[in-house]
Amino acid sequence: MSKNPDFFDNDKNMGTLEQPVPGKDKKVFLFAFMNEDGITPTEKLKFRRTLNKFGGICKMEESMYVSDSTHIVVPNQIAQSGKKWCPKLFGALAGGKHVITTQYLIDSETSGRFLNERDFIPPFVAPIVEHFSNYGKPFINQTSIVIINNPRRQAELKLILRDGGANVPNWSVTDLLHKPLHETLRLDIIYTDTMQEKHLQKFVDKFNTEKDENRHLKVLSYFCIFKVITITV
Repeated sequence: MSKNPDFFDNDKNMGTLEQPVPGKDKKVFLFAFMNEDGITPTEKLKFRRTLNKFGGICKMEESMYVSDSTHIVVPNQIAQSGKKWCPKLFGALAGGKHVITTQYLIDSETSGRFLNERDFIPPFVAPIVEHFSNYGKPFINQTSIVIINNPRRQAELKLILRDGGANVPNWSVTDLLHKPLHETLRLDIIYTDTMQEKHLQKFVDKFNTEKDENRHLKVLSYFCIFKVITITV
């Protein structure tokens, strides 16, 4: 993984077909990289119609990872070339959602029904899917917060952590300095891009003075979230 990867794809908005109302058993599909690798407007429309036909919910216009998704769709070309990442993909993997190729939609349309997703997992994420299936979500039993400068990215990272099993309080740097110590001492990790921020360092120094000797607060780059998810590849 490169030092400064461009994790955030920019899916452009498209008009949507009428969609079913989300429900407990509905399949909700996010799409990644759909403006790349030759995916045409006609193909996008076919995918929308297939999902609508079988009662799925299409969120092709959604540019961020969302928790109510059950599937993320990766173009066949990227699935074959491998190892291209975005937050939607990280969130789906951490949260135990289905990661499938566009071939899933094509073959489901031909078969007249939704097929078994396991037959359409992109090869480059298959080891991750298998690992989390065997050992559980990657952030179980972790209490962490995200403090970064980009509010949109921060919100998305919180969702990825929560869906991956973490407890993520909605705390800012100001909250850290004013919350009762017994609350903040529950923290395990602060993910950030602003380690140099004076107020954050002030809290970390206070925490490490007051903490139990068996606990240590880690302050990590938010890129470590992605590294934990992809550690098996």
